[in-house]
Amino acid sequence: MLLGLCFCGGILLGQLAARSVPEASRTELAAYLRQYAAVWGETTDRTASLLRVAGVYLRYPLLVTVLGFCGAAGAALILPVLAAEGFFLSFSAGCFAAALGRSGVLLALAAFGVRCLIVLPCSIYPAMLVGERNRWRKLAVCGALLLLGMALELTLVPRLVQWALGTLS
Repeated sequence: MLLGLCFCGGILLGQLAARSVPEASRTELAAYLRQYAAVWGETTDRTASLLRVAGVYLRYPLLVTVLGFCGAAGAALILPVLAAEGFFLSFSAGCFAAALGRSGVLLALAAFGVRCLIVLPCSIYPAMLVGERNRWRKLAVCGALLLLGMALELTLVPRLVQWALGTLS
């Protein structure tokens, strides 16, 4: 329960931080995203690099897993890691929504939805296994899910983002 509370606390702080972004910055972000949408429409190669996708998908689950093997001190650091994960996700989505309204919500969902469905459980689940002896099989399931998510990020997500960028006016 404490793991979920830390993650949700990070989400709440991310939303508060996104709401405190000045209007001028929101306007700049909206202009940047519209410009990005125009350039996106002109390019044909929209694939992300495997290394970048691996970094995005693996950073929090691996960090939580490693901290889980580091004893009590490592386990204590899992809570702020989960709070940070919630904060950064929520801040990004909140900024998209604040800058672009409904289109920003769609863009955030397209860009972060698949990742959230896979990375969030794979970040929290290893934290629940701290101290468990035979956790390797359970961690392997997380690894397989993360690989599936990376494949979707490289194939499906660019199409979703293209569709969401098309809603920008």
